[in-house]
Amino acid sequence: MAKISLNHPLILLLIEYQITTATAAFTQKDSSLRYIAFFICVVISWYSLATFNLYVQTTGWSGRSLGGTHVAIPLTLLDRLLLRKWAYGQDYLGPVETPHAEKEKQSRWDFGSGVAASTRCVGSKKEINNVPRFDDEDPKYVPTRSTFLVRHLGLVVGSYYMNTFFVDMQLRFNQALLGDPYIPFLTRIGDVSLEEIITRIRVSIAFWITTYCYIQLSCSTFALINVSLRAVDLNLWRPAFGSIRTCYTIRGFWGKFWQQNLQLTFKGPADFITHAILRIPQGTIFSRYSKIFFAFAVSGSLHTGSDFGGAIPFTQSGAFRFFCTQALGIILEDGIQEVYRRIFGDRKRLLREAVGYLWVFTWLCWSTPSWAYPTARAMDREEVLLTLDALVSPFFGDLWKS
Repeated sequence: MAKISLNHPLILLLIEYQITTATAAFTQKDSSLRYIAFFICVVISWYSLATFNLYVQTTGWSGRSLGGTHVAIPLTLLDRLLLRKWAYGQDYLGPVETPHAEKEKQSRWDFGSGVAASTRCVGSKKEINNVPRFDDEDPKYVPTRSTFLVRHLGLVVGSYYMNTFFVDMQLRFNQALLGDPYIPFLTRIGDVSLEEIITRIRVSIAFWITTYCYIQLSCSTFALINVSLRAVDLNLWRPAFGSIRTCYTIRGFWGKFWQQNLQLTFKGPADFITHAILRIPQGTIFSRYSKIFFAFAVSGSLHTGSDFGGAIPFTQSGAFRFFCTQALGIILEDGIQEVYRRIFGDRKRLLREAVGYLWVFTWLCWSTPSWAYPTARAMDREEVLLTLDALVSPFFGDLWKS
């Protein structure tokens, strides 16, 4: 009978999670044990990625998620326990309206699990910025349980079929135009053909829709399970993505529309690098944009690990380059908007937003190929579909098939 090795990345991931949970549960905020736990998690993550391909060979979402999570867990421990110093008895991640008596009943392990697993901290005093509401027009609206379940079931089905459609679209692209020499655009604009431009646009659209579908399917599946079993209050399962109407700026795309599950994980280290390491004073324009840049740089590092889990070597991944480019885009658009406001004030808002949508679309089509082309070249259809076999078999190999 096939067995799963104790060195398997999935087993090592569970060990990291338990270390983070136990450290949050049983250490005080200034305990040196937190630094030891962080070091151990870094070593485990490094070892797991170094031996990753011995156990997991896939170009699909499961490997990408596993690789990225091995980077995310040490970052989570760093952010929550070393930088924010969350501690049992001093911080509470449950709903704000929870009675004090109920808060005191929380076990240490429950608190530790919350620290390790909480991403948006919905409903608590530590809720992150820009968590989408169920209804943008009525922030207090909460759907009925049946409405919630039907909606997320529809999202699961829709995400599955949309992902399949756009995966097949990517596989039909001219592979000769997806090589690294075709990633630069402005430096070779005189030699760019119409076919290249069309391919660039189509790859970018397909890449973002398939990424959206995977994240949405994952979130909706967990929402369906938790709400069906009444394990978590329905109002804590607010939408994963915001309104697409906020995408008339790059800042709006990343800060309001796109999922915010990793916001804390990126902001904490970015603030630390900016203020503690570089000693940049708070409240300055240099500080503001340094934190934006380093947040995207941390994101790029995590997504490079994710690419590695999807069979893309570190040296071939364009994730770091892509995310750092997004910071540049925000700096550029902030400058342009400031000049516009000084000249026109708040007039011509509709025109400004229309131009903004075109700007964001153009920027993403220009910058996305650095990340998407290597992914598209490595893609295997059966591995990137959102089927149970594609999502589970890379973790367990022969054990799943036996």
